[in-house]
Amino acid sequence: MRKNRKLIKKLEDRGWSMEHTRNGHMKFTFPDTGDFLIAASSASDCRAEKNLLAHAKRIEEGRAHAC
Repeated sequence: MRKNRKLIKKLEDRGWSMEHTRNGHMKFTFPDTGDFLIAASSASDCRAEKNLLAHAKRIEEGRAHAC
C-alpha cells in the first residue's frame, strides 16, 4: 500500500486525478485530454509502476492515448 501512495502522489503532482474502481483497481484520469489509465492496486509485475508512469508521460506529451 505504501508503494501505491507514492505512485498516487507522483501522478497527482503531475495533474492526474485518481479514483478507486468497484473491483479494486485505481483509475487515473488526465483532465486536459480526458485520457485515463487503469492500474492494479497490487500489481504483480515489478515494472508495473515504471510502465504506468511512462505511459502517463506519453499521454501528457500528446504522444499516446490511453488503451
